[in-house]
Amino acid sequence: MPFPLRDGESVAVHSLTTAMVRQHCEYTLLVMNTPKHAVNRNELPETYQYYTAIHTVDVDTDVKISGAFFNLFTKKSYHISRFDNQAFHEKLIALLNETDYDLVQLETLFLTPYIETIRKHSRAKIVLRAHNVEYEIWTRLAAQTTFLPKKYYLNFLVKRLKAYEIAQLNRPDLIVGITARDNEHYTSLGCKTPLFVSPCPINNINTSDSTKQGGENSPKLRTEIWKIGFLGSLDWLPNKEAVEWFIDEVWEKARVRNPSWQLNIAGRNTPDAWKTRWQTVNVVGEVADAQAFIEGNDVMIVPILSGSGMRIKIIEAMALQKVVVTTTIGAEGIDAVHQRDFLLANTPDEFITCLEYCFHNPQKQQEIARRAKCFVKQHFDAEEIAKQLMAQYKRLLVENP
Repeated sequence: MPFPLRDGESVAVHSLTTAMVRQHCEYTLLVMNTPKHAVNRNELPETYQYYTAIHTVDVDTDVKISGAFFNLFTKKSYHISRFDNQAFHEKLIALLNETDYDLVQLETLFLTPYIETIRKHSRAKIVLRAHNVEYEIWTRLAAQTTFLPKKYYLNFLVKRLKAYEIAQLNRPDLIVGITARDNEHYTSLGCKTPLFVSPCPINNINTSDSTKQGGENSPKLRTEIWKIGFLGSLDWLPNKEAVEWFIDEVWEKARVRNPSWQLNIAGRNTPDAWKTRWQTVNVVGEVADAQAFIEGNDVMIVPILSGSGMRIKIIEAMALQKVVVTTTIGAEGIDAVHQRDFLLANTPDEFITCLEYCFHNPQKQQEIARRAKCFVKQHFDAEEIAKQLMAQYKRLLVENP
């Protein structure tokens, strides 16, 4: 469910559908209500009434030891099989029989098990909106893993997931990638399906300058506490890995040199053990207002070592006129320029250098923050992205009736 808007996938779904509704699309939303992201339909705010209808099916997608073990004796990808649910098939069939949809938009590879069902019960075109090259995330996680049994198992999972992902590339009528890099990767894997790039749109980018001297949100020239923030879903392994690496490899060295700094870690499903694990880190846990958390920090870090696709939290922070310090992997698909739109760091020393640059040069920090916001406005404006995607959808329907 694209609610609450506290993780990248929820933002990616919500931001695009709201923008497309303004282009006169009508959306029916069918979602898996999972234990990991359980939502009470009655808690949805009125702003979600832009959907024609919302349907939920309770699906338990949690990783289970028994399920993982018995999966070893099949040829299926365990990543995918957890999302292949009979009740969801049945609800999908009911909706397809009730309404003559023009398009069925699948959010992520994990919904491709339903392509055959859609083909059997609808004439609708099928669009796969690919948030990531999924197997690439796990390939990178496996490469970072040093415990050999875990490394072997992850590589086993990667092999099956990659084979499945490649097999799906020519099944939809259109693949909408969030980055050009991902689409190029699909082509190299043998994809013949038409590809279109549609970045995650950012709605309601405020055009005012919030960093003018004396402004309410102006970065302070000197503060008793200088705040560094991380925000991301902490049940997503690349985020968990990133935070642990940053604290172990960067933070302890940085705070000795800069005792006025404070590190704030926030995110959905924060491990309980983290709240007492590090005495020098402020582990906030899940926040009610992601924007307020970002605005409350001086800079944001995204020290991602694994992953694929686009880190939406980077774009959100840049849109809020914050300097983001991230890795080369973190910056993939964004095409921003180091020291102009954001700061790039891949090693502990580089992270410390970038953070100290902002701390000791507040005016330079303000300049980068302003350019970051301009960059997002130029490349991720919701209205323009929605117009382009709508035009692509219309071409798909006209050229392939």
